[in-house]
Amino acid sequence: MISASSSVIEENHNVKQLKDLKPVEFSLQMPTAKSVQLAADFTDWEAAPIDMIRFGDGIWCTTVPLPPGTYAYCFLVDGNWHHDPKAMSHRHGAANRAGAVVKID
Repeated sequence: MISASSSVIEENHNVKQLKDLKPVEFSLQMPTAKSVQLAADFTDWEAAPIDMIRFGDGIWCTTVPLPPGTYAYCFLVDGNWHHDPKAMSHRHGAANRAGAVVKID
């Protein structure tokens, strides 16, 4: 049986987790692409990539709320892996996949 006080503690923990999320913008200039998706360790790579939105200048963007941490990511451009040319560093992510790295403080 869950008591009222444990429910309040759990609810407060969930609210704190939501407050810790920071909006992180990912973008890629790819004017000829038909589709661009963000694949990362936080999307289980190609299992659940995030569709990006194309703007008129050929820049594709998405914003993802993430908790502090270090994450590896790549882009799927028309189904093909593409590294972020603006990334400051790279590392091997899950399944030995090389990806750009973003660090959220």
